[in-house]
Amino acid sequence: MVGSRPVAEMQYGDFVFCAMDQVVNQAAKMYYMSNGQVRVPMVLRLPVGASQRGAQHGSRI
Repeated sequence: MVGSRPVAEMQYGDFVFCAMDQVVNQAAKMYYMSNGQVRVPMVLRLPVGASQRGAQHGSRI
């Protein structure tokens, strides 16, 4: 919102659904509530399939 583009990485892609309201809805709300004057650019890194730790940790089983 101040000219930067943050890059956030969650430990596993499966965790993004727990934070979907904060990540997507709040960013979109800022844009629409400001009539497009405030932009909220971001990059999310969400590793998937990087381990064999089970269904809740991005496994490819």
